[in-house]
Amino acid sequence: MKNTDHLGFRPIYHWTDQKIKVHAFYCVLALRLCSLLNRELYNQGIELSVNRMLDVLGDIQQVITVYPKKGDSKKNRESFSLSKLSPEAKKLMEALGLDQYRLGR
Repeated sequence: MKNTDHLGFRPIYHWTDQKIKVHAFYCVLALRLCSLLNRELYNQGIELSVNRMLDVLGDIQQVITVYPKKGDSKKNRESFSLSKLSPEAKKLMEALGLDQYRLGR
């Protein structure tokens, strides 16, 4: 939790003890969930640090472009596109089954 890139404990924008405890709980929970995800990837043969895993997952983005109605159409037109993926990101998407969550397939 000393890492300041992804799962840092600071800054704390709370002043009461109760809110600081909740903040600490969220930080520990995030660390635990990331560790479980990292272990799942390790079991599938993908060895990454937690920071690298979060960097690669953060690079996966989907963009939805909404075009205005055309003519007598009642609905807006939408275009879905996925960011260009590195081989590492493709491997993570396949291992975690993230493709099922893509919109506009």
